[in-house]
Amino acid sequence: MGYALFRNLGQFGLQFFGLRLRVDVYERKNLAAAILFAAFTFSTALIFGGSLWGEADPDGSDEGGWWIPLTFFGLGWLTLIIAFLLFLVREKTPLSQSIRQDRRIVTAEAAAAYLISSAIVIAEATAGDFYGWWHGLMSFASLAGLLIVHEVFNTATSFGGEKSRPEAATSRSFEIAMYFVVAIASWLLNRWIDLYFARFL
Repeated sequence: MGYALFRNLGQFGLQFFGLRLRVDVYERKNLAAAILFAAFTFSTALIFGGSLWGEADPDGSDEGGWWIPLTFFGLGWLTLIIAFLLFLVREKTPLSQSIRQDRRIVTAEAAAAYLISSAIVIAEATAGDFYGWWHGLMSFASLAGLLIVHEVFNTATSFGGEKSRPEAATSRSFEIAMYFVVAIASWLLNRWIDLYFARFL
């Protein structure tokens, strides 16, 4: 079930944004599109893996069923779609142009890093353990942090005017690094919250 979900949804999800696996990757050999498809499939797999771990109510004694991880996965995957849509809304160049026409590898790598970083945060949220609203809101704060990083680099590029290819690549590299910094910081903070609640509650 997991393989079927992350393979099919991972490859299908980008169709919402105008990319086609068969046309853009298989037929046109577009490396930028291939990077994005790989990242989206991997992100979907991360969220599915997260939905299998943890408990919705660690202190309770209720037993769940197969529909619980499936529901958490569905919610997490929809969150990934919405988060990526918010990312694309603030991109200066439409995805279809930058990936399908211009085949910009750096743009694909930045979008891929954002997807994977978002998936790390969402996987943590779908995994639990859920100790309260503070625990749940941490994930939304982390997703907001990723969007803020994207907005900061977009704004800096707008004020800086047109950049050369090396400068644009360097700027995107810093952006990619910051995505993973936010995702790892979110993961570490959630570990601290888990230890805190486990010790004092």
